[in-house]
Amino acid sequence: MKAGKSRLLNRAIFELKKWSVELKLKDRLREILFYCFRIFPVQKKKVLFDNFIGRGYGCNPKYIARALKQIDPSLDVVWLARKELMKCDREGGRNVKLGSLRSVYEQATAKVWVANNRQKEYVRKRANQVYLQTWHGAIGIKKCEGDMGDLVNADWKRCAINDSRMIDMMISNSKFCTDVYKRAFWYNGPVWEVGYPRNDLMLNPNEDVFEKVRKSLNLASDVKLFLYAPTFRKVRTDWQSDSLDLEKVLAALEKKFGGNWVCLLRLHPFAIKANEGRIQFSDRVVNASKYEDMQELMCAADVLCTDYSSCIFDFILSRKPALMYAPDMEHYLQERSFHFDPYKLPFSCSLSNDEIVKAIDSFDDAVYQKAIDAFIESEQVFEKGCASQKVAELVASICAEKPIDPTTLGRVVP
Repeated sequence: MKAGKSRLLNRAIFELKKWSVELKLKDRLREILFYCFRIFPVQKKKVLFDNFIGRGYGCNPKYIARALKQIDPSLDVVWLARKELMKCDREGGRNVKLGSLRSVYEQATAKVWVANNRQKEYVRKRANQVYLQTWHGAIGIKKCEGDMGDLVNADWKRCAINDSRMIDMMISNSKFCTDVYKRAFWYNGPVWEVGYPRNDLMLNPNEDVFEKVRKSLNLASDVKLFLYAPTFRKVRTDWQSDSLDLEKVLAALEKKFGGNWVCLLRLHPFAIKANEGRIQFSDRVVNASKYEDMQELMCAADVLCTDYSSCIFDFILSRKPALMYAPDMEHYLQERSFHFDPYKLPFSCSLSNDEIVKAIDSFDDAVYQKAIDAFIESEQVFEKGCASQKVAELVASICAEKPIDPTTLGRVVP
């Protein structure tokens, strides 16, 4: 029996190594193709967007693309898309399969790239192309990139350095983010302090979005929404016994704020496969993990709860109640260290279900609003609700070969 298991293990290791070699060869071929496609001219009217390495239609790229369409509908907007998302509706943009021959051609000939994630290591940019990096995080509790020190994976670091060398400008919404990009992203270029396009929705709530979310998730118009969005863990990905007691929290919310409450459970994309089968969804606990736009969920939600996700710092811009629930803080510190003391932030931090119920019962909105004001001032958050328009104007001007000076639209840190 032991010999049989040993043979299976050896076979699995062999197949894994073979797959790894094949993957590296494919990536090397894609890198060569980026150089080969330089025989084709850069198309000044083409803009390539990438959201979370080919995932759904959301985050900063979505809101820039939407504003760009209003400014210049003639632009050719291309989206990198994973195989299963080739039919994703991106409001008129063309989808190309991530990693395909066609995607390499489109990226090698687009005048502007807009992305919120690191580009694959095989990607190569031409001198007359412009790459705007919006990133997907914002002010955050957990450290990332170079701030993680020895915890950074060597392969990731190599990919990140290659990406940062290509970036022409990063977009920031605060002095905090500007400092992190300059310090920890292996990046020496300008940072444009213009705000995050996705957060325009937090500052300009839209009734149509409320209705869209409720219709998509089959929710009654009169229910109040509690959005629970725990982040990804490398050490622990399973739904543990210390997870949030959703029924207990919903009861506490109904007692404190009144009305009928429903939980929208939004798992991190990397945790969906491990957890969805463990959770019993119902009319009270709705699966929102595959809803493509987190910002729309936050716009529709009445209260947000997360652990270490930066989404909570987007959410507090809406001035609605936010809660932090972090029962595994000691475990999580094995993966990441923190930028902030969790107990000195505008929202409460709870380590158990009893603590979060107490935090809901004792919530004081006047105290909360003052704490948000103090935090925005201390971290120099400069969101104004018009970042989408400003970034789109810059992209459109580059495509028109009449680039505007971004300093007229926001501060640029060289």
